[in-house]
Amino acid sequence: MTDALFTLSLNGEAQWVLKRTAGHCRSTLLLWLHGGPGSTLMPFANLSDPPLLRLYDVAHWDQRGSGKSFRPGASSETLTLATFEADLASLLAQARVEWGYTRIVCIGHSWGSLLGLRVCVRYPGAMDAFIGVGVVVDDAASQVMARKYCLREATLRKDVVEHNWLSSLTNEPLVGGARLRLAAGVARFGGVFGSLAMEDLGAAYAASPFKHSSEEPTQQTSVEKLVEALWPSILAYDFVDSVRHANCPLLFIQGELDQATPAELLEEKLEVLPKEGRPGVVRLSGQGHFPFWENAEGFAGHVKKFVESL
Repeated sequence: MTDALFTLSLNGEAQWVLKRTAGHCRSTLLLWLHGGPGSTLMPFANLSDPPLLRLYDVAHWDQRGSGKSFRPGASSETLTLATFEADLASLLAQARVEWGYTRIVCIGHSWGSLLGLRVCVRYPGAMDAFIGVGVVVDDAASQVMARKYCLREATLRKDVVEHNWLSSLTNEPLVGGARLRLAAGVARFGGVFGSLAMEDLGAAYAASPFKHSSEEPTQQTSVEKLVEALWPSILAYDFVDSVRHANCPLLFIQGELDQATPAELLEEKLEVLPKEGRPGVVRLSGQGHFPFWENAEGFAGHVKKFVESL
């Protein structure tokens, strides 16, 4: 297997890409679009990629302002949804023309599902198919569900501080630090991982050849800056309209235990679309927001079945 870690100029900004090749003369590339915004998947590539690399080439991209692509002095004015869309379109064009892939399938996780779907609409033909995992469909509605989940868990665990904070909230969407606190609560109360422990994740990060010494002190700063800049666009996002106008085949994969982006909310939103041509949904029992880490083999099987159907 060959791993190549390098920078590309995407829409005028140098950004890091990890390209992984395990076979000869492969024509299909799987491109990961990480979530967050700001939560890179590259350092955990060896958790998700091995079964996928038996089938296809794989690439990870640290998006503008994230991970290795983080620049402390970067202007917040460039952190817009339209800019991220243009960045991805540029990466896809280079992958097709310069790397020689005839078929590119993007796998968008969480925030990456929103970004990927938007590019499906705005840049027809840029990718050949799209897989959304832990799909963002309506953040305001997800927050309401997350608050109910966390309040129930805080009550059961007699966590008075968190219970009081959650009880003080209304159904108005949270932004900034409050939104991050709610997300942290979902994770702490067990609504993100099914079988994977945080200790396992920490060990994987520590052993990763793809982390960078400059990531650790900047990661939190990166996430906070990106959330502040992009959350208005996330709250305004129209998932159903994006699905309706997407210009490529779609598949959505959701963990049954995921309380960050609940499968029930995804299925509810898709119900408004005609049954004929409605995207497929795979609902995975016993798994949470990161099924590609918790059961990489099973996840790869669903990806293979979808790609072979194209």
